[in-house]
Amino acid sequence: MRIQFKKMYLLRIEGFVFQSFDDQKLCSLKFQSLGLFFSDSTKLCGYAFSGDIGHLNHPNCYKIFVPSLQLLNLLVNGTVDPNNRIEFGVLRQSETHLFLKHPQVTYL
Repeated sequence: MRIQFKKMYLLRIEGFVFQSFDDQKLCSLKFQSLGLFFSDSTKLCGYAFSGDIGHLNHPNCYKIFVPSLQLLNLLVNGTVDPNNRIEFGVLRQSETHLFLKHPQVTYL
């Protein structure tokens, strides 16, 4: 599977609030930026990771999604060279035990 993007910010959601106003549902997020993936044709996989996210635009310029297991694997392990992988553990996305239903192995 090949995914095309120019920049994809990686955030950890720390809290959210849903509000409804006249048939519009709004969500306020509190998050911490972990970095971003960006297109890089010099890399074998076509992208690279950076902890420096640079300039952020107005929130209306962004979309938020929950990745599929396949895309989550790309985000977590995509920049780790398969020849040098060391199994690190299982990704726990929340404080519940739901992660055990579909464990996502992470590598260093």
